[in-house]
Amino acid sequence: MKRTLIAMTVVGTLLGGAAVAQTMDEGLTMLETAVSKEFNQLGIQDVDPMSLDLAQLSTIKGIVGSSDYNDSEKKSQIEAIIANN
Repeated sequence: MKRTLIAMTVVGTLLGGAAVAQTMDEGLTMLETAVSKEFNQLGIQDVDPMSLDLAQLSTIKGIVGSSDYNDSEKKSQIEAIIANN
């Protein structure tokens, strides 16, 4: 009985971890897609969002969503982030 409970706990933990990993991958893909669209709108070419890390993608998304920058400033800020890759 004790072994059965331990086995069920292990299986449940593994399955839960797989669901979290899948959700994180989906979120990352959505972020990459959103950044790719922004690159197109700002005229940033030859940059694959999948080559950027999560911190860079989230910083870029924050800049794009900010009303503090006009398009030219956004593009400059994003290009600086990409250059620091």
